[in-house]
Amino acid sequence: MVATFQGTLDDISNCLALGMIDQKRIAKALSSSISAASIAAASGDKETARNILNDFILEVNAQIEKHINGSSPRVLLAEAYSLLSQLQ
Repeated sequence: MVATFQGTLDDISNCLALGMIDQKRIAKALSSSISAASIAAASGDKETARNILNDFILEVNAQIEKHINGSSPRVLLAEAYSLLSQLQ
């Protein structure tokens, strides 16, 4: 899978709509991280984008079975790792 920042944002929104992310504030925080990483990557600051994505991964892992359920953690983590690999 080759992820995109926009696709990841769409998946966060879909997970919230389907109840796989159970709090709007969690979805908003995750979306903010992906947006910030996208902006950093677009401006050529790959190191900052990677750092933000690593923080995103930590946040998703911290919320598994608390506020992020079902297949959404697997999907979001796979997308984050795909984005990271594109920033090497």
